[in-house]
Amino acid sequence: MNFQKHKIELKSQVIIIHKRSYRTRLWLLLFSLILFAKLTTPHVIAKEKTENDEQAKISSARIYMPDGQHINRWVKIFIEGLDSQEKFSKDSVKTLFLLCKGKKVNATVQYVSKDQQYERKNPDGPTPDTVVGTLLLCSVDLKKVEKEKLFGWKGWKPAAKVRPVVKLVDRTLTGDFVTIANSKSAVIITCSMLLLVLLLLWWFGRNDEGLVGLLKESSGRLSLTRTQIALFTLGIGGTTFGYGLMMPESPEIHPTLLFLMGVPLAGGALSHFREKQVKCSSNNEPTTTPSLVHLISIDVGNGSQLSIPRAQMVFWTIVTLCLFVGRSLTSDTLWEVPWQLVVLMGMSQAGYVGAKYAPPDSLNYKVPETLSVNQELNLIPTWLGAPIRDFTVKEGELPPGMQLNPSSGFITGKPTKECAGKTFTVVIAAKAFTGHTTAVIVFKFSELVD
Repeated sequence: MNFQKHKIELKSQVIIIHKRSYRTRLWLLLFSLILFAKLTTPHVIAKEKTENDEQAKISSARIYMPDGQHINRWVKIFIEGLDSQEKFSKDSVKTLFLLCKGKKVNATVQYVSKDQQYERKNPDGPTPDTVVGTLLLCSVDLKKVEKEKLFGWKGWKPAAKVRPVVKLVDRTLTGDFVTIANSKSAVIITCSMLLLVLLLLWWFGRNDEGLVGLLKESSGRLSLTRTQIALFTLGIGGTTFGYGLMMPESPEIHPTLLFLMGVPLAGGALSHFREKQVKCSSNNEPTTTPSLVHLISIDVGNGSQLSIPRAQMVFWTIVTLCLFVGRSLTSDTLWEVPWQLVVLMGMSQAGYVGAKYAPPDSLNYKVPETLSVNQELNLIPTWLGAPIRDFTVKEGELPPGMQLNPSSGFITGKPTKECAGKTFTVVIAAKAFTGHTTAVIVFKFSELVD
């Protein structure tokens, strides 16, 4: 009995030991699982976070190509969303091309600059957004452009729609469709259009000295104001027309350009009013052949003298026109004329128009000290200020045989024998639209020698 009792107790202890060992193993297994989870979870989370960051960086990066760039120059492409700490160079770009209707035109990255600010169109409003990105300056394969006929047959089209595609090492970026310009074709079409306009003007005005008839005054002189208006119309109008062919939208006309065009128009209106008044004051206008010298000189009697205000206005007109056309052709937009240059043009115009309205002064005739009878005389008046078209003898009488031209002021003729040994004093009155002046002339004749 005792043996059986001890055997039962021994089995009970073995069962208890086995139960305790099973619980210990279970606790050890649970502890190991918890420890393994804690050790491996940060790496999994870090890996998932890295993958999510890379995916977010890829999805946020995109390219932007401004509208209206010239294909024969380096084009600008901006990449947005790149990490500022990320290394990026020309080698980061595997392939770059412009896509147009299934045709690919390769481009080569020539320069890379990070953290560049540029303006991008805002779809929600008229004000553009200022964005910071990486700038790529690229040269386009012009031979490929001609081969693929990107601008049509013989490259006659002034613009084409393209889509930039940039393949990087780890991603491919595709931009929106933009307009790229063919300045060579636009210049040819614009020059042809201007030539056609000039031919039409010449045809309709061929009975009135052609194109020169549009630029001359009623007196026959070449008008500076009309010439300036014609040059500005051809230069600024032609450049704006060319950009209208190349740009997807109408080119922006800056306020300074409107003021620049308005300056000669205002001066032309004042000059036309003055010319009309002068024409009404005299019906006998002297005929003059138009000449380029008239642009920088003023009419004094039957002669001319250099005018500083006219020469200054011609100089600033040529400088402004060359700057506008040249700067516009070398950029992607119409050049914004500085206000300082517009003010200079206005001051030159004011000096030119003001001289026309200045009262005449310092009327003078150059007469020899001693005159002889039967000697042909031709005295020409000179003065300062506005043109004079009305001359009269106010006091005294001209020597016999001499006459005064009331429109030009010429005193011409051959004194008769009655003038020998006599002195004649004559006061000539001259009247202009803005005032009047006088001149005293003394004719002293020598004795008649037998």
